[in-house]
Order: sequence, then C-alpha cells, then structure tokens
Amino acid sequence: MKIKFIKRGYFTLFLIFIIALFIDKNISYILNSLRFGALNNLFIFLDKISVWIITIIFVSLLLFLRNRKLVPKYLLSSLITVIVKVVLKYIVARTRPYLVLEGITNLVDKNSYSFPSGHTIVYFASLPFLIKEYPKSKNLWILIGVLIGISRIYLGVHYFSDVIVSVLIGLFIGNMFVNKKR
Repeated sequence: MKIKFIKRGYFTLFLIFIIALFIDKNISYILNSLRFGALNNLFIFLDKISVWIITIIFVSLLLFLRNRKLVPKYLLSSLITVIVKVVLKYIVARTRPYLVLEGITNLVDKNSYSFPSGHTIVYFASLPFLIKEYPKSKNLWILIGVLIGISRIYLGVHYFSDVIVSVLIGLFIGNMFVNKKR
C-alpha cells in the first residue's frame, strides 16, 4: 500500500513537472510581483544561512535524539544528494531566471547554475527521515519544504521546474535510504 502511494506521488510530481515546463516563466513573474519587505527579509535570511547545511545538521541532531541508527543512513543520503546536485548543476547548466527573463530580479546573488535547487533537494531528501521519526509533525515538515521551494522561485534564482524536479530527486534519495534495512 505504501509503495503504491509513493509511486502515485512520484507520478503526480512528474505530471506537475511536465506542466511546470510550460508555466515556468509565468510562476517566476507572479512570485516576483508579490514581493514585500518582511517576506524578502525572511527568504534572504534563509538563503544566507545556507539552509541545506543547517538542514543536515538539524536533522542529524533530531535523528540522534530519536533513533541513532538512522544517523549514518541520513548522512550517507545527504552526501549522495549533494553529489547528485553538483553533478546535475554542471550537466544541465541551466541559466538562472534572473539572468534570462526580462523583469525578473534576484534578491540574492548566485554564481552557479539554476538546476537543481540545492536547498530544495537536500530538504526533501531529509523529509522521509523526519516523517519516519516525527510523524505527528508531518504537516509541519511538508510546510517547511514547500516554503523552501517557493523561496527559491521568489528570490529569482530558480524556476518552478527546478524546484519540482529537486523535490522528486530528494524524495527518491531520502526514501531509498530511510527504508533500507542496513
């Protein structure tokens, strides 16, 4: 039953990705037009503290407190995720939206490629571990992930499709390790 749900979830995200390719620019323009001071500051702060590094440290601590046996699996999952992220950045070499879309401005400077979103991929690779050990907080964990994904588009540094594929890859890697017997 759980496997069917996961497969159905991946299929749904894949369909969203296909749709995202057609509406990438529109979503960038919409989120760019919704900017205001407090949200700008929050999303810039999250970017500056390198959310993906903080995620790895925070989740490692949470897992250590609840289930120490998961920590090595989680750290290996995080390492694989970061390697996949770096390799994909240079294989795909997608230019950031603020550099190619007229009227899109960036709130943070990035000097690497757009695809995939490092913040998003690392967080969503952590999500299966968080949900496994803290299931009562599942909605909170998902909300945080959604906010991280939206922030990447809002800041002008990623496309919607970058974020959707990062969610897919992150969940795939996280689920692969969290369900592994050894």
